[in-house]
Amino acid sequence: MRIFLYEFMTGGGLFGCDGVPLASLRAEGKAMISALATDCAAVENVELTVLRDARCADLPLPRCRVVDVHSASDERACLEQLAREMDAGMLIAPEIGQALAERVRWIEGVGGRLLSPNLKFVTLASNKIRTSQQLRKGGIQVPESGQLDVDARGFVDLPRDFPYPAIIKRIDGAGSVGMQFHSEPARCHLDPHAPWMIERFCPGITASVALISAPNVCLPLPPFLQKLDPETFQYLGGSRLMGDPLGGRATNLATEAIAILGPPTGYVGVDLVLGEDPSGKSDYVIEINPRITTSYIGHRALANDNVAEAIISIAYGGHGSLSFRDGSIQFAVDGHID
Repeated sequence: MRIFLYEFMTGGGLFGCDGVPLASLRAEGKAMISALATDCAAVENVELTVLRDARCADLPLPRCRVVDVHSASDERACLEQLAREMDAGMLIAPEIGQALAERVRWIEGVGGRLLSPNLKFVTLASNKIRTSQQLRKGGIQVPESGQLDVDARGFVDLPRDFPYPAIIKRIDGAGSVGMQFHSEPARCHLDPHAPWMIERFCPGITASVALISAPNVCLPLPPFLQKLDPETFQYLGGSRLMGDPLGGRATNLATEAIAILGPPTGYVGVDLVLGEDPSGKSDYVIEINPRITTSYIGHRALANDNVAEAIISIAYGGHGSLSFRDGSIQFAVDGHID
């Protein structure tokens, strides 16, 4: 089986992205592609090809055929060529500026097969307001939110009739880029070229659950606590969410959310807040990540089996077999494991 992998930060996505605030995501991108490529290359009968930004020549990709990308046009041409030649591929890219959706569109446009979510799912999940609306219709609890109208200079007056405290974030955000916290209405300055939203701040435990899914399978992986910078909300890594009932609440809520939205094909992440009420009445789904996330680093460290092999198997109609060891684990965005 011939499979190709693409990760935006290391695969050529940064060509032509001057001025786009993505620097904070570079460490995560390198860690994810290194881990995923290592695992895919270890799967029996898999021939692996990885796209690599030619400026990242020091990125280790052992046991892989590497295709170097030298420009933005070269990136698209290489992706489309691999989509025509290979049996399937996996894409990792931020939702910001529709980067992920655009590349999925390239692949599907030439008839390529993806082992990661398709364009319909990616487009929905890349719009946090639309995702929230659909989840609410399906009975999932999500925080109140609304779109902000930012003027041409980037200024906006936050609504006075909104429940505060509140979070300001991009509708197409990833990695907490540009996120702000406000305890009361204020005049904000934001990137005028980006779409912005306001969302009620939900206190509680920040957690994430990743799932590997396909039309007839949804396999939840061990839930993790999220470590966030208290001022910028930048994602710093995670640790295992140990034991019930919190772990069970997180897994059940994430599984229900994915069932309403999809199910997609491949690995997806669900970000949650678990409130104080032990019944789960104050638990909220915050957003859906339609791609492999940094949690993959933690899952592969806990797994007794190859997580990438399970993704491939489930995408091709199998059930996938994964077991995980007991005990705690902590991981950073650069792939470091404690």
